[in-house]
Amino acid sequence: MDHHRHVAKEYAEHAAYYDQRWARYNRASCSGTLNAVAQCLSSTDTDTPLSLLDIACGTGLLLAQIHETQPAINLFGIDLSAHMLAKAQQRLGAQVDLQQGNAEQLPFPDRQFDLAVCNSAAQHFTSLGGFLNEAFRVLKPGGQLVLTVWASDRLIARLHYRWLRWRHPAIHRILKTSGYAELLNLNGFTLLDASQYSAGPLWTLTTLRARKPPQIA
Repeated sequence: MDHHRHVAKEYAEHAAYYDQRWARYNRASCSGTLNAVAQCLSSTDTDTPLSLLDIACGTGLLLAQIHETQPAINLFGIDLSAHMLAKAQQRLGAQVDLQQGNAEQLPFPDRQFDLAVCNSAAQHFTSLGGFLNEAFRVLKPGGQLVLTVWASDRLIARLHYRWLRWRHPAIHRILKTSGYAELLNLNGFTLLDASQYSAGPLWTLTTLRARKPPQIA
């Protein structure tokens, strides 16, 4: 079974209880991502409605919170799992454009979005560089990416993630914060800031905020 099928299979099984089982974790990761989105919006000066893409949007929990606080933003979500998207559709209705697809091959044109977010999904991507290249492509010049990731900076988190990778073939790669920052730079982004925090005793997360240069040939 290839890696993407492992991910789809695992989240088909998770979808029914995902929000309830991981409620504490989701509160922490969504809070970190939302704080970074607020920073992005505070530095954006435009009178036209903004567009935001949630890459690997899952059950739509983050999109619902963004819509509640920023109802004027045009929201889009994409996820590999049809089962998770069905939950997102129930939660969000027609207020968000949802599509099924692969984060490493986004089905959107170049320079479509002002903001992109990816919350707690990068560990499943077979190519982090490929994902970042796609995020870069679909962002407008000057657009920003908010990336919340599992980070292996602390020993206890590193051991926990190693155990999870052994248990779950859907998990692919987990880096230290510095590794994610380096990949962002290698794929054309300018790192703006990175904030590390805990989502529980075993979980170390980092939220990174990066910008696509405003002048792209």
